[in-house]
Amino acid sequence: METNTQEKRHQAVTNAMERKERTPGDESTAFYCFRNDVAQPVRDLFLENYNVINFGYEIFSKACDIIANIDISEITNDNAEDIINEAEPASVYTSDRLEYLNIWNEDEISDIMKEYSIDSISTACAVWYDQQAQNAARLLRDYIIGSTTEPQSH
Repeated sequence: METNTQEKRHQAVTNAMERKERTPGDESTAFYCFRNDVAQPVRDLFLENYNVINFGYEIFSKACDIIANIDISEITNDNAEDIINEAEPASVYTSDRLEYLNIWNEDEISDIMKEYSIDSISTACAVWYDQQAQNAARLLRDYIIGSTTEPQSH
């Protein structure tokens, strides 16, 4: 794939999401959403792979941030995978971590607790979140380098 196309896709992913507050200055009303000018293929990639709930948007936004920290020249080599794997972990606040648990992921979080011998639900929630963000970042990386097909517009 042309480097120019990869650069455009990288830029589209980097600028895809934003965080807003329903009530300015009130963190408790914060939410994640697409910027108005986001490229349709990036929006479609999200819609084809994630639930349209705030955590889906938050995870996708985190993945976009991870990709933004990978230089376009490194996006196709092993350094990209290392950067994805070493991305900043989920919130250190227990209450934030526990908010990740819901009816759609409780089995996955339970499996994480068993697999990693984790006693704390909040720690397992953070591991789950980090894994989701890393997987989304890999999906975005694959989109940028062209190893996945471009999503069809809805």
